[in-house]
Amino acid sequence: MARGSFYIRVNLNILGQVDSCSLQVKCDEILHVLDMAHHTNYEWLCARVNPFTMEDVEQGTIPSYNRAYQLLLVKIYALTGNFWKNERAKKDKHGLLPIGVHSVKDLIAEKIYAIIIHIKVTTKNIKKLRKLAPKSCSSDAEFLKVHRIEQKHLESVPCLSATVEANTWGNIEELLRVVKDSIVQEQRKIVWVEQDKLSLDSELHLKYPLRGGVMAGLEDAWANGCFPNCFGSEDEVEMRRRSKGIDQMLARERPYLRRMVKILLLGAGESGKSTFLKQMRIIHGQDFDRKTLEEFRDTIYGNIMTGMRVLVDAREKLRLAWGNWENGKHGLFLMAFEGSCAGAAGGYFQRVYPAIRALWQDQSIKEAYRRRNEFQLAESVGYFLDNLDRIGQLNYLPTKQDVLLARRATKGIVEYDFIIKGIPFRMMDVGGQRSQRQKWFLCFEGITSILFMVSSSEFDQVLMEDRRTNRLVESMNIFETIVNNKLFARVSIILFLNKTDLLEAKVKTVSIGKHFPDFEGRPHHLGDVQKYLLRCFNGKRRDRSRPLFHHFTTAIDTENIRFVFHAVKDTVLQENLNDIMLQ
Repeated sequence: MARGSFYIRVNLNILGQVDSCSLQVKCDEILHVLDMAHHTNYEWLCARVNPFTMEDVEQGTIPSYNRAYQLLLVKIYALTGNFWKNERAKKDKHGLLPIGVHSVKDLIAEKIYAIIIHIKVTTKNIKKLRKLAPKSCSSDAEFLKVHRIEQKHLESVPCLSATVEANTWGNIEELLRVVKDSIVQEQRKIVWVEQDKLSLDSELHLKYPLRGGVMAGLEDAWANGCFPNCFGSEDEVEMRRRSKGIDQMLARERPYLRRMVKILLLGAGESGKSTFLKQMRIIHGQDFDRKTLEEFRDTIYGNIMTGMRVLVDAREKLRLAWGNWENGKHGLFLMAFEGSCAGAAGGYFQRVYPAIRALWQDQSIKEAYRRRNEFQLAESVGYFLDNLDRIGQLNYLPTKQDVLLARRATKGIVEYDFIIKGIPFRMMDVGGQRSQRQKWFLCFEGITSILFMVSSSEFDQVLMEDRRTNRLVESMNIFETIVNNKLFARVSIILFLNKTDLLEAKVKTVSIGKHFPDFEGRPHHLGDVQKYLLRCFNGKRRDRSRPLFHHFTTAIDTENIRFVFHAVKDTVLQENLNDIMLQ
């Protein structure tokens, strides 16, 4: 569902430039979502809705759902300081706020309007709840007293809330299910200002969004003349009719979202996650438009320029003599420019193109490229340099293969939605560099499956981040952390040993035994090397009662990925059949 038209109620303040969007939105405003794939998957195109006429009054972009969720978490983490880090370190838990109304008030002070789920305490469930709550109450009576005080305070808190009755759950699992359902119901409510709450006498009504319905930002809306002094009966009937229609629309969306298969791509940097996501777009028929191709063209220009600068620098450090002394001038000319991708667009690349073309013909640069495992060089550089004549043309636009090989580090979270036989899929790509991994846990909620990508050809290379750690060892360590995490006990994890084409070429000349002394077998035989790699990753699993689903892949080969994903899809659906069909 890349595109859609539906209505949402916003549950946090979104500032224009601060939160990278063009529409400034206040908590509880109603928005009409027009496009869920506007330019990028990071933003939605929306229109602000007049709650009385239901007309779209102002268009702009806001962060997508997942981006807004990240912004909300950042605010919460800033509010709680190091509390969540300490709790997570001690108990392997996600960051939590202390239980109590005071935490809600702290959130409101940060302009975060929480939805409060109030669990009703009775003499029947008090013992079960005390096991979950902080051990600050010495007896059931004291616990019940604290509950009643909190319940009284809730009446004055300007937030939406729902009560979980005691007879709706019998154990902790049922309680969690009821709480999740309550959250979904509250999030999807469209709330309107009631006639009796529009009194000019009540200062409280103007300052705070009341429980059950007054929208945050009411004071500003009143000042701007958005609200009439009173509603006529016809207006009220029409408003409720429209509200009911929106509720019905949201109700139709709910089963779709619950049935969604969420696949998370994880792995170290440059393992092929972004390439795999591009393949999903190609395989499922979403071609790259001209604007996107032009953006990739600039990325490719930057890849070429940065790659050649790395090779020129490596030639000097490896003390390789120029094959043609005149190329020394070309090298100095290229190194004098800033090699950022941002500055590589258009005529800028054309200025340095002749120098790059001449340098790629020089034997010293070719020798440096042959020894590229001794320094950091993107794997696609050789492909682009071999295609310089085509890429250097003024009317050049990237082919699909060019796009697949274009290297652009993933920052944040990139999503792609598609539907297979009526079942919605969402695939998420998260940056794999060490600096990006703290964002991984933002995507863990509701994950159906994890595809863990490994660059199998990097057994003789070290990380760009520290220049010491073997890249394959880093991937094994990350895999060990993920596969043994209790959070993923019910999540199917599929291992992709990627870049088989590069591995096959490398094992012909490089012995894996030099870097992994425990290797046994023929070091220059692809099959033996692949068996060893699979054994290494399988050995990281503590629980081996279930088979390790794995595939040897080449992410730049569309037909290979088409075949592999067909198998992956069957595995994911079979592993989660009950959950998907019961929604």
